[in-house]
Order: sequence, then C-alpha cells, then structure tokens
Amino acid sequence: MGSSFSEIFHLSRNRSRFLWIVAIICFIILFISFALYQHSLLSAIRKRSSPLTTLSQLNIARKYKMEQEENIIGNDDRSHDNNVQHTTTNDATTSSKSNPNTVADIATKSNTELSHPFHPYAHIFYYAWYRNEKFDGKYEHWNHKVLPHWTKHTNDQYSHLIGKPHDPNKLELATNFFPSRGAYSSTDRETVLEQFKEIRKANVHVIVLSWWGVFEADENGSNTELITPFIMKCAEEVGLQVIFHMEPYPKRSAESIKRDVMYVIDTYGKSPAFFRFNGKPLFYFYDSYILSSVEWRKILSPDSSQTLRNTPYDAIFIGLYLNSGMRNTLKESNFDGFYTYFAADRFTEGSTCSNWKEINEWASSNHLLFIPSVAPGYIDEKIRPWNSANTKPRNDGKYYENMFNTALSLTPLPSFITITSYNEWHEGTQIEPAIPKNIPESEDAFSRAATKYLDYLPHDPEYYLKLTADYIQKYVSQFTTSSK
Repeated sequence: MGSSFSEIFHLSRNRSRFLWIVAIICFIILFISFALYQHSLLSAIRKRSSPLTTLSQLNIARKYKMEQEENIIGNDDRSHDNNVQHTTTNDATTSSKSNPNTVADIATKSNTELSHPFHPYAHIFYYAWYRNEKFDGKYEHWNHKVLPHWTKHTNDQYSHLIGKPHDPNKLELATNFFPSRGAYSSTDRETVLEQFKEIRKANVHVIVLSWWGVFEADENGSNTELITPFIMKCAEEVGLQVIFHMEPYPKRSAESIKRDVMYVIDTYGKSPAFFRFNGKPLFYFYDSYILSSVEWRKILSPDSSQTLRNTPYDAIFIGLYLNSGMRNTLKESNFDGFYTYFAADRFTEGSTCSNWKEINEWASSNHLLFIPSVAPGYIDEKIRPWNSANTKPRNDGKYYENMFNTALSLTPLPSFITITSYNEWHEGTQIEPAIPKNIPESEDAFSRAATKYLDYLPHDPEYYLKLTADYIQKYVSQFTTSSK
C-alpha cells in the first residue's frame, strides 16, 4: 500500500508539473497573439485601413507622426508660441518675450532677402502630394492616370487615353505645363524651402495646405498628414504661416470634422507657422456642401452640445460657395464665411468674376466673409482630356490680371483673397515657375499627347510670381488704407 501511495504521489507531482508547463505555454501563446494583434492594429492604422474613431487613435497617430518626422527631417526639440498679432491657445506656456522664434521675428529676419513685410491677407493653395523615385522610391501625382468621363459615349472617344498612367521617366507628366524643377518631390527639403521663399517673394505669407485627415489619403493614395510636420518646420524656417485646407475624405461627418479640428489645433497650434487671425485659427472646408446644414450646426452652432464655438477649438470656419442656392445653407450651417476656389471663370456662379460684386454685397449684409479666389488660368486636359470646354487660357497674364482687378474693385474690400494656386499642376492653375519643353514626337498616341507642354512665353518662368507680388502689394495698400 505504501508503494502504491508513492506511485500515486509521484504521478500527481508529474501531472501538476505537466499542467504548469501547459499553462505557461498557453500564456506565452496568448501573449504572442496579443502582441501580434497590436502590431497588426498599428499597421492597419498606419496604412489607413481603419477609419478614425477615437481620441486614443489620435494619440497613436501623433506618436507615429513624430516617428515619421524624425525620418524626414531629423530631431528638432524647438517649441514655439505663436503670438503674431494673435492670442495664444489656452495651453500655451511661453510668451513672445521668452521666445524669439515667432513668425513675426522670422519674417523680419527674412525681410532683407525677401523684401515684403509679413501680412495675413493673401492665402495661396499649396499641394504637398508630389513624390519621385529619387527621394521616395516611387512617383506620385506626376504619374496620375487619365480620368474617365461619366458617360460611355465620351469615354469611347478617349479610349486610347483613359485609365493610362503618365510615365515621368519618359517625361510624360500629368500636367499641361512643365515645372522648372522637373518632377520634384514634396519631401525634398531643399525644394520645399525654395518654394516657400518664392511664395514669400510673391508677397504671400500664408499657404493653404491640402489636408486629407489623419488617416485618409487623396485619390492617388498620398497621406498628407505624414508630411505635415515637415511642411510646418519648413514654413517656420522661411517665415510663412499655414492654414489647413480640409479635404472631403470618404464618410466625413460633423463628428470626424470636430476630431480633425481638435487634432490640428492640439498638434500644430503652438507652432509659429500655425495661422491665427484675431486669436482664432482659420479653416477652409472644400466641398462643404456635401454635409447638410443640420450636420454643420452640430459643431458650429453655439447652442449645440457638440459645438466647437466658445471653446479652445473655436475658429474661423470657411465653407465653399458654388451658387446662390447655397446661401441659406451656408448661413444655417453657421459658417463664418465662404470662398470660391475654382479657377475657371463661369465654371460656377461663385467663380464667375462678374458675380462677385453682388455676392460680396450679400455676404457683407449677412455679416459673412467673402473670400474670392483668383487664378492665372485653368487647363486639366492631361488628366481630363474631355474637359477642354473649361480650359481658360492665360492670355499672357491678362486672365490673372482680370481676376485680381475684379477682386480689388469690390466694396467693401474682402478681408482675405485666396490664390488658386501655387502648385496644382494637374489643373494648370500654378504660379510656380514653368519652362518650355520640346520633346520629339512619339509614334505612340498616348505618349504624343502626354509630352506636349505649354509655357509662360513670352514671359519668363517667374512671371506669375512677380505679377502676384505686384497685385498683392496693391491689395495690402488698399486694405490698410481702407481700414484706417
């Protein structure tokens, strides 16, 4: 019986040991599974495969964004307080006396080289979505595909072009003009600094950065948030300020817009490059009409439980104006004003210069900001070959002059003017320098179409920068005189 007890005892001990081993193995498997789950979740977030849903995800995004920033431009521990003609955000902890690196200071230091003193009145649309093989390992946007029309009949007419990507290696760029910098990358620090200095020389001190949210991307797959810290640093260095152009990503809602605004202000609000006017940031909302006035009131009505008004995240909210049928919607949405964006005169009621006088008067009588958008021309036939009806030739600069003259003739004078654009090359609205480019004709029909380029002749490549500088100087002089 003693022998039997001993055997049972040893068997029991072995079984217990076995169970402990099994338990430890199970724990290790669970731990590894959880770690893999976390890794896959972060990967999904980084690849934009899941929508923004919680503020904790915003924190993940901030952490990841910081890692990306280090990869692009290296570590920089500077922290700034933006107080140029504005009040600071509620959580600001430094003052202008202790911080010599405000935009006003940077701009003053740059004035010897760039000549124009800082002003907040002209805003230019800027796109940071270009990539190339040298800096990024692949092309983005320069290789844009030719877009289809919405009717089969038209698509059949352009079947030899539609759906085909441009090939920058063959000098086929998705633009009707050839950039003097070639197919550059928006991640190239030297290029971006040169661009920002050109903008300063054009007497413009505020860029409107196309921004597609934290996780979303534009139609070409470019995630604009990943490059935003880099753009902000470059703007700080040159003395520019940045406004966010809030683009219409899929399933945009009042709730997601509120999170976007909070994220942008929390993340960039302390930068001296973050634009404020009379203490408030300013946001342009492209295609704002997609959301109903009921949705907009959730965050823009002071009485709403979800409102941004009278909070640290209050701002100047600007909607897009297409036609007079939107007036009630803009008012009922509680926007502070509206802009016209489109470069093609008569494309919309809002982009039709002859309508601006009446639109401006209506806006003034309803206490709304009217912000007209001026442009040097319009042509998008490299990506929309079927859209020639909306092409607006530059006419040696006269088209640009007419839009500016119309804007400057308005009474009251608009508080801001927007310029479409510095570098929207796909739509031919850029004032960035372009050069003549003659390429031998190819036997291939697509390549023949893709390698034909316009230029600024008889003017030099910087002509539209100079023209901008002259007109903005007139505008600023008129504005400062009328406001006295």
